[in-house]
Amino acid sequence: MPSYKLIYFPDRFRTEVCRLLFVLAEVEFDDHRVDYMEWSTKLKKCSNAPYGDLPILEIESEEGKIILPQSRAIQRYLAKEFGLYGESNDESVIIDVVTECWDEFLDAAAKIMFEEEQTKKASLADVATFNYIDVVKDWVGEELFSSYPKLLAIRDNISKIESIAAYLAGRPKCLY
Repeated sequence: MPSYKLIYFPDRFRTEVCRLLFVLAEVEFDDHRVDYMEWSTKLKKCSNAPYGDLPILEIESEEGKIILPQSRAIQRYLAKEFGLYGESNDESVIIDVVTECWDEFLDAAAKIMFEEEQTKKASLADVATFNYIDVVKDWVGEELFSSYPKLLAIRDNISKIESIAAYLAGRPKCLY
């Protein structure tokens, strides 16, 4: 059985799916969490990371050592290794579609959450974020977003755009 070392920062964003795949498959792994400051000051310079960034998965087996970069590639590798990638190509592509949807949503949300300067003109990311928040809010309530004032601000700002406000005022009620 190979040994696995998952190397990333002390957060969930890019690697929690990987960690959960290990747990689901009941496969032991070294969850090595690197301090941000330590990474930027010394480890990055001497790292084995092929693209100079994290996450990476180090796999040691009888055949040797593999260093696998890129969170999505690591996720697919682990899912295939652990039999969690579908029984057929059709099932695998559906898994990819669902995974990519969540990845695109998280990428857009991260950009919005951590972007210092918002552009004055609304973008597709803003409109999509507005829609997702609006739908989820209707399903489970606004309390879910109470800790995310930037997301709520985007929703509020988009809903106040004259053309959007007019559309929303006349939009038929629906479940979803």
